[in-house]
Amino acid sequence: MTRLALFLTMVATIFFSVAACADSDKDTTAALLQGGEQCETILQTSCVQCHQLARICQKVGDKDKKSWLRTISRMVNKGARLSNEEQAVLADCLASQAEGVKKACK
Repeated sequence: MTRLALFLTMVATIFFSVAACADSDKDTTAALLQGGEQCETILQTSCVQCHQLARICQKVGDKDKKSWLRTISRMVNKGARLSNEEQAVLADCLASQAEGVKKACK
């Protein structure tokens, strides 16, 4: 009986920890998206290190978030320095044509 109780406690702890992390990531991404400057900053400091801004701007609106995540992941594998959070924010911004992206692409 003690082993079962211990096992169930561990499972519950893991479940609630994962659920809390997922909610935290969503809240963080939403907060960063509210300030369009985050999108523009990532574009200006990371993406333009290798690409002309015009090249990126041509693709805005053509890809969904999943496609942008694949593209960004490929760029990270080639050396782009973006945290997981920045990757998610950038994909959201580019897919949704957020204000910061529109401003950068003027």
